[in-house]
Amino acid sequence: MSLLNARQLVQHAVRLEENGERFYRSWAERVEDPQQKEFFVYLADEEVKHRQLFEILAREVSDRPMDSDVYGEYMAYMQGVVDDTLFNEKVYGSEMAKIDTLAEAVEFAMRQELDSVLFYLELKTFVPAEQEEMIEAIVKEERRHYATLLKFKRDLNA
Repeated sequence: MSLLNARQLVQHAVRLEENGERFYRSWAERVEDPQQKEFFVYLADEEVKHRQLFEILAREVSDRPMDSDVYGEYMAYMQGVVDDTLFNEKVYGSEMAKIDTLAEAVEFAMRQELDSVLFYLELKTFVPAEQEEMIEAIVKEERRHYATLLKFKRDLNA
């Protein structure tokens, strides 16, 4: 197994945002309440903005293999996160298939937002220092999305 490079990691961030957008748009179509619909459209639009930023970043980071003596173990860890957690289509698809209710959708979205935060914090290690601030800004927005989803969940249960 060859190790990922920085560009591939950023491209995975693009995929993560695409998955989020697709998920939020599908729920915007499923709900009937106009406020709930607007909420999911807002989150989908936020994912689009993040995707666009990561697409720019992907053009700026290196596609050279990382020095395995320095980054080998860490990149193997990141490879595992990519292959077995966030981007395993079989796992992701089976989780998506289990979601029947709005409450389950919100729970799933909350987990995805947290997974995004963790992945992006790790990603900062592999981007140029001048790009770390942009990733940190996205992380702050993902945290805000989580908090917004948590409030939404509590309001559903009220």
